[in-house]
Amino acid sequence: MPSILPRKLDWYKEIDQTTARNSFVICRPDEFPLAQVQTIAERVLNPEPTPIFTRKPIPPCSQKSDEIIIHELKAVAGVFYIEEAAIIGCLHLLTWEVARWHLWSKIKPDLKNADKDEIFTSRISVYLQCIVIARKASSVLVHEGEALAARQLLRILHHGKTKEFPSIVKLLTTITDASCGDLLPFDFLAEVLRRAEWREKLKARLAHLQKSQRWVDAYSLVDGLQDFSQRSDLPQDVRRWLPSLFFHYPMWASWRPNLSRIQAWKAGTTPEQRAQLAPIFELEGPDTTLQQRSTFRHSSTGAFPNARAHGTHNDKDILDRLLDLLDSAVRIGPNAINLFIHLTLTATSTAVPGTYELTWHHLHQLSAAFSPNVDSVPGVILSFLQSLRPGTEVQIYSRMTSCTAVLPLLNSSQPLQTFFGESIDISIRAPRILSDAQKHFCSLLIHSQQQLLPFGLAILFLGRALLSSTWLLDRWKPAFMNMLHAMPSEAEIRARFKAIQTEKGEVRQAHMDYLAVSLGGSEMATGRGTPPVTPPPPVVIEDDIWQAELDADRHALRKALLALRASRTRGLDLDLATRCLKAAATEHDAFVKGVTGYMVGGSDQACVNMARFLAPRVVGPGRSGSSCWVGLCLWMMRRRPRGLLERLGADLTVESWNEWVGCLSRLFGDGHLGDKGGLGFTAERIRQITIWKMSRGGRVHSGSSTSSTVSI
Repeated sequence: MPSILPRKLDWYKEIDQTTARNSFVICRPDEFPLAQVQTIAERVLNPEPTPIFTRKPIPPCSQKSDEIIIHELKAVAGVFYIEEAAIIGCLHLLTWEVARWHLWSKIKPDLKNADKDEIFTSRISVYLQCIVIARKASSVLVHEGEALAARQLLRILHHGKTKEFPSIVKLLTTITDASCGDLLPFDFLAEVLRRAEWREKLKARLAHLQKSQRWVDAYSLVDGLQDFSQRSDLPQDVRRWLPSLFFHYPMWASWRPNLSRIQAWKAGTTPEQRAQLAPIFELEGPDTTLQQRSTFRHSSTGAFPNARAHGTHNDKDILDRLLDLLDSAVRIGPNAINLFIHLTLTATSTAVPGTYELTWHHLHQLSAAFSPNVDSVPGVILSFLQSLRPGTEVQIYSRMTSCTAVLPLLNSSQPLQTFFGESIDISIRAPRILSDAQKHFCSLLIHSQQQLLPFGLAILFLGRALLSSTWLLDRWKPAFMNMLHAMPSEAEIRARFKAIQTEKGEVRQAHMDYLAVSLGGSEMATGRGTPPVTPPPPVVIEDDIWQAELDADRHALRKALLALRASRTRGLDLDLATRCLKAAATEHDAFVKGVTGYMVGGSDQACVNMARFLAPRVVGPGRSGSSCWVGLCLWMMRRRPRGLLERLGADLTVESWNEWVGCLSRLFGDGHLGDKGGLGFTAERIRQITIWKMSRGGRVHSGSSTSSTVSI
C-alpha cells in the first residue's frame, strides 16, 4: 500500500455536514449534493499544496487513484449513509471495474442478512438511490436502463409516498430488456417486492380499480402481461414467478379492452356519470368469469341478462351496439351521455336490483337522438322525457317549457317523430300538458297574479309550438285547433297584464276574463256565471321590437325612447317611438348614436342641435327619408315651454339663428308654422326676429342686462 500523502484527515466528516445523509433518508436521489461530495473526494486524491509540501497530481481513473481511494474508504466502512455517500463521491475517480465493484459489492446489501438486519429495507432504498445518482456521476458506469429500473423499484418500495402506482410489468420489461442482472439480479428484485408487500398491494389496487371501472388505470398495471410471460428469452424462474404476483393472473393476462374507447370514457365522463354507467363499463372490463376471454361481454351479458335474446341488427350484437352508442355519446357531449344513461339504465331497470331489460328500441331511440350530432338535441329530449316520468313532482311550468322545446325537434326529423313522438303518444300528451297549464293559469288569475305573465307567455309559446307541428295537426279536433289559433299575440298578452296591474273594478276584471278565455281556454275567470266582456277592453299593444334583441347602439336608443315615453311632461307617443325604433334598424350606426345623444338633452339648444343634425341627413335624394325622425324633432320642440322661438332668437347668434331657421324649413316646409305646427311659430314672427337680430348686428345673451324676451 503506498504511503498516504498529506491531506485533510476528517474528509468523511465534511461529507456528513452536507445534505447527503438527509437526501438518502427522505429518498430524494435527485437532491443528492453530488458536485459538493465529488469536490471533497477530489481533495482526498489530490490535496491542496502547502508551503512545505507539493507533489505531482495523481490522475483519476488510474491504478494509483484506485489504490488511494480504496484505502481512504476504509475509514468510513460500515458507517451507514456516509460510506455510501463517500463511494458515490469517488466513483468518477475510480476505474470502471473498481467503481462498478464498489456499487454491487460495497453498497448493495447482502440478501443473506435480509432477516437479520433491522435496517435492511433502508439499505435497499439507499442502494437503489445510489444507482440513480451513479448514472448522473458517470453515464458509462450505469446505463439508462439500470437507472430507470432502480427508480421504478424505489417507487414500489416506497409506495404511498408517490402518487403514481408503479407497474411491475414495465419494471420487469426494463430489467430484462436492459440487462440489469449485474446490479439488479432477480433474487434482489424479488426481495424488494416481498418487503414492499407488492402482491397484496397490487391485488388491492386492481380490486379497487375493477370495482370503480377505472379501466385505463387498471390496464396500465397489466398492459403487456400476457406477451411478457410468453417471452422465451426470459429465465424460467422469472416466467414461473410472475403469475404468482397477480391475483387472478389469467384474467388480467387475457384482458384486451378497446384502449381508445376506455381512454375516451375516462376523459369524457364525470365521476357521477361513471358511477351510473358502471353496469355498462363492466362489459369492457376483464373477464371475471375466468374463461380468459378478451373482455367480460364476450363471456357474459352482465347486468343485461336477456340481451342475447334480442338477436343481432346489421350484424351487430346488442351489447356491441350499446358500447358503440356510448362512444358516440361521449364524443357528442354531456347531454348525450345523460340521455344514454336515462334510456339504457334508468328507463330499463327491472324489479331485480342491478338488472336491466334493454331492447333494440332503446338503442334506435339513441341513434335518432344522436343523428344531428349536436349535444343540445339530446338535452332537450332528456328534459322532456324526465318531465313525463310517473311519480315525479315536475312543476307544470317546467313540463310545459320542455314540451315547447321538444316539439320543433320532432317536427324536423322523421326518426325523432317515430322513436320519440309516436312511442310516447305526443299527440295526446302535448295537448294534455297544455290543458293542465291552462287550468292552472285560470286558477292563478283568480287567486294570485304574481309572476303570472311568464306563465301566460309559456302557454302561448306551447300553443305556437303545437300549431307548428304539421305532422300532428290532422289528429286534433277543429275545436282544439280553433282555440290555438285564437290565442292572443305576445304583445297583447303583455299589454293586458299591464292593464290588470293599473286598472280597477270591472275593467280590470274584463281583462282577466278575456285572458282566461283566449289564453286559459276557460269560459270566464270568475265563477259568477256571467260571460266575459265582449269585445274586451282595448289596450295599447306594443310592437315586438320593444322586446327584441338589439345591438348596443339600438338598445341605447330604445332606453332613451322608453325614458321619453315615461316622462311626466308630454311623454313621447308610443306609435312615434315605435316607428323611430324600427327605422333605426336600417340607419347607420353613427346616425343612431347621434339621434340618441341629441334627443336626451331636454333643452332649447337640444332642439336646435337635433334640427341641425337631421336636416342634411333625412331630407333630399339618398337621405334617410324616414318621417319619424322629423316627427321626433317636432315633438322635442312641442315639449319645450311656450316662447321657444323668442328665447332662441335672443340666445343664438345671427349665423346660428339663420342656420336653424333654414333647417326647420328643410325638415318641415311650413308644417311647423301656425296651428298645425302646435309651436306658436309663424312666418311673420320669424321674419320680425330675424330683422331685429340683423339690426342688432350680433348675439344677445339671455344672461345679459338685455331682456331675453324679444319685443319689437
